[in-house]
Amino acid sequence: MENQLKWPKDIIDIHCHMFNLKYLPIAGILVRYSHGWIPNLVARGVEWLLLRNTGESFSADNENFSDIKKYSNDTYNIKLTDYLKKEQFEYKVREIFSFEPENSIDAIENMVYVGDLMEGEFSKALMEFEKLDNPDNENGILIEHFSEDDEIKYRAGLLRRMLRKIIDVLEMGLNYIRWFIFMTNSENDIYTHITKKDAKEASVFLHMMMDVDHFFNKNKNNLKYESYFDYETQVSNMQKLNSQHGNLIGFVAFNPARKGSLEIVKKSDKRKRI
Repeated sequence: MENQLKWPKDIIDIHCHMFNLKYLPIAGILVRYSHGWIPNLVARGVEWLLLRNTGESFSADNENFSDIKKYSNDTYNIKLTDYLKKEQFEYKVREIFSFEPENSIDAIENMVYVGDLMEGEFSKALMEFEKLDNPDNENGILIEHFSEDDEIKYRAGLLRRMLRKIIDVLEMGLNYIRWFIFMTNSENDIYTHITKKDAKEASVFLHMMMDVDHFFNKNKNNLKYESYFDYETQVSNMQKLNSQHGNLIGFVAFNPARKGSLEIVKKSDKRKRI
């Protein structure tokens, strides 16, 4: 046939995402897609842990989660896997989507420090889960005669049960736990995965931003869920990613529910190609 189709020189990936968990309202996603089973405190605790372990390629000045929290007790500054004498698990591997549920649990446990179980947001999450897991213990109070070592081991077991329950709930949907773990990679690491493995045949990538905070704030309890990066920072970071890699074309999300959203789009259009 004289009029046979000829493939273009460049294969274009017309829809991909280069951002990570710091661009999304993680707690709101957990609450929404668990259909309310994951309570707010548990969602906030898991969000805190995931964000603290999420890489950043451009915003090193945002140090809320960049340094491991220094706890008053030296024991608390030990990785949980070391404390329990468990083998370390590399949770940023590229094969994250093939993880079995147990491997996903191991990956999250490897993010945890002993102090996280005993103090702060993650401790609150565990105690909230304990009320669900052990309804006879109405106040979520540990048995008083526990030694500190026993209490840590008890909470480690509680963590495992909590993660197992979350995975069981979310696996009815879209395997969110595996996705969450993968999305702890930095923007540049995600770029490398997409361009070198996930869609390596493509030579040009159109990457889309999302602006969804508003939609997760419509809940019956009037809880407010926000992304770690404000939206202008998100746009700025994606522009920096574009400038580092010549094969990227980015699109800013337009959300009419955000005050000044049109101005953000106009301002972005006047700068580099994003």
